[in-house]
Amino acid sequence: MTILKNILVSILSLFIIKQTGLCADFGCAFLLLPTNARESALSNSLTTIASGIESLNSNPALLSNVKLNEIGFTGSLLFDGRDYSTISWSRPFERGGFGLEVIYLDLGDVEKTNLSSGLAGITSGKAQANDLGFQFGYGFKWLYGLSLGGSMKFFSEKLDNERASSVNINAGLLYTTPVENLLLGATLKNIGRRIHFEDIKEKQPLALDLGASYTFLNNNLTIAADLVKNRSEEFSAQLGFEARVMDKIFLRLGFDSKNEAKENISVGFGVDIDAFRVDYSIVPEDEFSSEHFLTLRYNFSLPEPEKPIPKYTLQYYLSRAKKRIHRGWYKLALKDVIRAMDINPMNDEALNLSIRLRKVIKIMEHR
Repeated sequence: MTILKNILVSILSLFIIKQTGLCADFGCAFLLLPTNARESALSNSLTTIASGIESLNSNPALLSNVKLNEIGFTGSLLFDGRDYSTISWSRPFERGGFGLEVIYLDLGDVEKTNLSSGLAGITSGKAQANDLGFQFGYGFKWLYGLSLGGSMKFFSEKLDNERASSVNINAGLLYTTPVENLLLGATLKNIGRRIHFEDIKEKQPLALDLGASYTFLNNNLTIAADLVKNRSEEFSAQLGFEARVMDKIFLRLGFDSKNEAKENISVGFGVDIDAFRVDYSIVPEDEFSSEHFLTLRYNFSLPEPEKPIPKYTLQYYLSRAKKRIHRGWYKLALKDVIRAMDINPMNDEALNLSIRLRKVIKIMEHR
């Protein structure tokens, strides 16, 4: 009976791999699916522009930018009828941000094919298959405009009465360049051991994402580009365009060079309503089917609107100096502090910043 059970599980595993297309060359390719509608609409090109709950899956280094408590739910109907959903949460934490996420994929029922006395092809009912994952991560700001982050994911695959489990980690970085609004980033995803399912051993879908983005037109238009290398595939390109309209509406367009859809595109939109955001995307798979993602997000608290600081005043130069210190641009920050002291040589904040910056710069020059 044990031998027969192993044979049955092996046949079911191979059948699901073939039918779902999720593990054609490696195990648990559901790990590469987008976990929210914005990521889907922009063809996964969020390596440098993910925000809040999106950061955990795209690039954990961007958790360093989390400013608010946020919770989100994503529901999706994939093109072949599979149900896919996520629940995510992020919050500021010490020098950065922390995130949690639960991922569930229902692969539906498949026919069990039995093997007995050398005969194959005899069906014996239905088998259930699903994937479940849980991940958490942390991102923080380091030096010289560089942010780092990492996440760990525990996941399992259920096939009939059998279950295989494993764990992997993601590592990411984000660099805020001296060029205003230009960001660079990289994420190495799904670093982990092989997945064991009875006699089947599958590699995890290791992937390297290299990203860049630029925002212009008064922060109303963002262009993001990712270069992606998966374990068993050639390099592919992912492009995303996001336009902000009337400050509360976001229109999105994505392009994925490896998408098998005829047009290789995805589209979507987002709407901000006070503390809520609704995101939607659609990804064509062929002429007759498509994938739909819907994400609902809620911020526990709203930030107080920042009052604009008049240019070329004491507070203007001190504010800009602090931003430059945060990015690691210490010499530029010192110039702003000196300008502030020209306006008010007795200002305590400017004097203290000047002393601290001169010490930091001196230490850096003697390294």
